[in-house]
Amino acid sequence: MSAVEGTDSYDALAEDLRALRHAAGSPSFTEIAVRVGQVREARGTDPGRARPARTTVYDTFRAGRSRMDGALVADIAEALDAPDPRSWRDRCGRIQHALEESRLRPIATDDVDDEPTRDPTPDAEPGPVPAADPLPPAPADPAPA
Repeated sequence: MSAVEGTDSYDALAEDLRALRHAAGSPSFTEIAVRVGQVREARGTDPGRARPARTTVYDTFRAGRSRMDGALVADIAEALDAPDPRSWRDRCGRIQHALEESRLRPIATDDVDDEPTRDPTPDAEPGPVPAADPLPPAPADPAPA
């Protein structure tokens, strides 16, 4: 199994990026940012917008991320001479999709009580609902110029 096909988590992806960086001779994060800029310029990106900040590149290698920019990951992989940079972007997308799916799944619990919960407040008649403050009048439309 290749590094790109590893465990689907951003921490594992960052670890694989660190291994790719090491295999490429451990260039500095500034050098990686320069290379990413060159990759993007070769694709036609405006030179003034092609190079990411060094800290942005550094953060991509850091564990504990809750999201990653798949295009940047692919550009870093290409800048570090990975054989299939697009697979890195695709992996990022799969991880993000899995995270979104896990957030949407209801949490199953075994200790759910089937009895309805009783309101702990005493049985009292509800009081009157206070009237809402009237809305201020809408501003007049300005006269046509």
